[in-house]
Amino acid sequence: MLNRLNYFIMLAGLLVLVACSSNSGKQVEVANTPFVYDGLKEYPVKELKLSDLAVSDYVLLKDDENSLLGRLPTNPCMQVTEDRIYIQDEEQQAIFIFDRQGNPLLQMRHKGGGPQEWASLNSFYVDSPNKEIIVLDWAKKFIVYDLNGKFKRSFPTPGCSWKFANLNDEAVLIYCPFTNRNNGEAVCILSKKDGKKLYVCPITIDNFVWDSEGRIGYEPLKPAYGGILFSDLSLKGVYFIDAETYEVKQVIDEVTEYKFENAEFVKLHPAIDAKDYTLYTTLGTKWLTPDMPMNYYYFDKKEQKMYTLKNETGWAVLKDVCNVQRTRTTNTPGLGIGYYWPSTMKGESMQAEKEQFDPRFRAIMESIPEEGNPVLQIMNFNK
Repeated sequence: MLNRLNYFIMLAGLLVLVACSSNSGKQVEVANTPFVYDGLKEYPVKELKLSDLAVSDYVLLKDDENSLLGRLPTNPCMQVTEDRIYIQDEEQQAIFIFDRQGNPLLQMRHKGGGPQEWASLNSFYVDSPNKEIIVLDWAKKFIVYDLNGKFKRSFPTPGCSWKFANLNDEAVLIYCPFTNRNNGEAVCILSKKDGKKLYVCPITIDNFVWDSEGRIGYEPLKPAYGGILFSDLSLKGVYFIDAETYEVKQVIDEVTEYKFENAEFVKLHPAIDAKDYTLYTTLGTKWLTPDMPMNYYYFDKKEQKMYTLKNETGWAVLKDVCNVQRTRTTNTPGLGIGYYWPSTMKGESMQAEKEQFDPRFRAIMESIPEEGNPVLQIMNFNK
């Protein structure tokens, strides 16, 4: 088992989902009764490699004096479209845009106090069908730009919004647990045009649980085929919100009362949703401690069965192991991305395991400078 230091280093390679279009993909059947998950139960093992499920591509983000990334959030917003890559930079409060070969194109630097600017960048969504970039500002508003960063319009959010996700070509799903959980409007569907409230999802957040240590960096809204998966630390279970009908169904019910020393909570959480399956992992505030296991699962939608996946320490996804952890809200289902800084790639932890990596990634490791932008591992689970 890796020591505590190496676990922190691993966070540099956390997985986030990225987008190519809207989330209104082909509708799939959702079970009428939720699958009951028991974290203490031993589910059948499914032998799968990452390459059995996904096709990986590696992109070095080139840099110049205007495109050098700074500090990224714990779980940065990254999106991929047919011809571009978009990345959120927390330190510079900007959105960096590259082409698919990693060449820098432009930056959106609109931090400020004006009506066309964001006070504090929360996240964004590249709405390719409408040729727009929708930005969520922590200052309780959405700002909409064209694909070249030119301002188009803005509208307020219904409260202090934590996360949002694209639901379909006309609407977004927004989660406002800080201000709206007491009035029953924590999860709402809004119009992309003007922010008009289209629907209030009947999901009650009685006792909001916050990751006070900031270690998890999880996303409560997950892109899924035909809608959005909603999974919050405050809830037992996972919910599906239909992109067309707005119907809310519980797809996972959790029955286990976890008892781990120093653990505030542990929860089953969706990581990647593909057409026929969903990959799940477990989250917990103290998952870096030896007594806190991190489990990985493959849920077969058609069979309605849960399977356990191999749990590998170290740089698992680079070693073709299907240990998908982190997720992102504003995206399309079935796409994932890992990112790796040059300093980490030159470090002892990654160098010790590099012979197990894809030859394409090893070649980048050998030629990359000591400092610069990260390398992306873009994984397509829609193979």
